[in-house]
Amino acid sequence: MGLNVVPVADIDECASNPCLNGNCTDGLGMYTCTCDEGWSGHFCQVEVEWKCTDTRCFHVSTEELGFYDAVIYCDSLNPVTLNQTIVSGNRNASVLFVGSDAAINEVEDLFDFFSSTREVWVNCISEDSDADFVCTADDKGTLTNITHWRYDQPDDDGGQDCVIVKTNDNKWKDKGCEETYNTVCQIYRVPVEDIDECATGNPCVNGTCVDGIGDFTCACNHGWIGDLCEQAVEWKCSQTKCFHMYLWKQIFDDAVTYCSSLSPATVNATVTGNSSVLFVGSDAEIIEVETLLGISNSEDVWVNCNDRQTDDDFQCFSDAEGTLTNVTNWLSGQPNGGSSQQCVIVDTDDDKWEDKACDSLYTTVCQIVI
Repeated sequence: MGLNVVPVADIDECASNPCLNGNCTDGLGMYTCTCDEGWSGHFCQVEVEWKCTDTRCFHVSTEELGFYDAVIYCDSLNPVTLNQTIVSGNRNASVLFVGSDAAINEVEDLFDFFSSTREVWVNCISEDSDADFVCTADDKGTLTNITHWRYDQPDDDGGQDCVIVKTNDNKWKDKGCEETYNTVCQIYRVPVEDIDECATGNPCVNGTCVDGIGDFTCACNHGWIGDLCEQAVEWKCSQTKCFHMYLWKQIFDDAVTYCSSLSPATVNATVTGNSSVLFVGSDAEIIEVETLLGISNSEDVWVNCNDRQTDDDFQCFSDAEGTLTNVTNWLSGQPNGGSSQQCVIVDTDDDKWEDKACDSLYTTVCQIVI
């Protein structure tokens, strides 16, 4: 006996006009909406709102998308036409690129959406490795070398080839491209290559502004740090030394470079000197530093010692002039790391030394011997 197939009448899913601000295209058991300019969403129900600064306009999608879907979404808005007094002619949208605290703060200030902590895609991707992220500043594919990583990033934890910025610290983190985050689309009011971000005043409060593609960086004057050179290098002094704590964790070599970069340091009218990584050889010395700087328990701080020259024979330097000292303050059972742990930290829980890998990330305290 043969099977009788009864054809199902094709239903016109567009008959009910589901696309609120666009055209409906009927399909077999489905439909798609082609949205009018200025509208988005499955039913063309979301008005595309753009808010502008002097150089860029931004649109926030509150729907969480994977990175490639974010790219498609921003591209679907093109070409963008805004009031001619805001943007001359049409511009094409692309995924947000921000390379500084100031740049992401500018976006956050425009939208109430950012009153809560958000994670937003940044237009960067690594096709090979975390050492080779490619960042695009605009819809034309203009490449930029500006980066704004958090101190422990990128870490490539499980193949993380895309980038987000988290709005509580405004720093970049690498993430899996298939993960879903919020999307900000951007357009430039004039072509990006024509914008000098340093031209309107000097955003670097105590330094020199260096223009980049889609952003800027600050070269700080001596004694100042921060994205905008807004933070003075603060020193706290005992009777014999002055100390400065760096806010971000870093590897030992970067700690050495950072402290050295502060030299010669002027603390006050009577105290000047060269800066080096902290050396503390007793419980009393580190407790003094903790008290002066307000360091809490459970902080690991670099000590100016290493055994890179001769394994298991740690050399310690008590000042910026490289004066060697035989004073030690090891925790029981330390050092224990052999060739893999060639640097030293002091743990503020017990105020004792431990050997650690030099490429680990720990707190830096710089010192000046008075």
